[in-house]
Amino acid sequence: MKKTMLTFTLATFILAGTAAWTSCSSPAQKEENAKEEVVDAQHDLAEAQQNAATATAQAATAEEWEAFKNETKAKIDANQALISELRKKKRKADNEMTEDAYKAKIDELQEHNKQLRDRMDAYESNKSDWATFRTQYNADMDELNRSLNDLNR
Repeated sequence: MKKTMLTFTLATFILAGTAAWTSCSSPAQKEENAKEEVVDAQHDLAEAQQNAATATAQAATAEEWEAFKNETKAKIDANQALISELRKKKRKADNEMTEDAYKAKIDELQEHNKQLRDRMDAYESNKSDWATFRTQYNADMDELNRSLNDLNR
């Protein structure tokens, strides 16, 4: 019985010693792991800073947005007034459009004007990639204005 107890105790110590020895890292290994964690943390920080800078550059400032919004709302309101005027006006006799085609074109331009207003409202809650939005929006607004002016001749 003593021999079994001694063997059991010795086996326990050997297993415990082996487990402790394999689970522990050397000081050099601990230092290497710490250096890797620092490098990873620095990389993550640099990436986060770059993302924050990009996001700041992409979004409009409050003043830019307010000026753009006021200018655009004025243009949209002017377009709506011109559309209302075109609806009241009779189609010119020398115009090649039929009355139905004329009314359909006015409806199309009014819908385009409404879509521009909706896009501006949608951007206000999203506010991403300001430069691209502004460029595309202004191009669409110019296209609408050309169409309205062509129809008004």
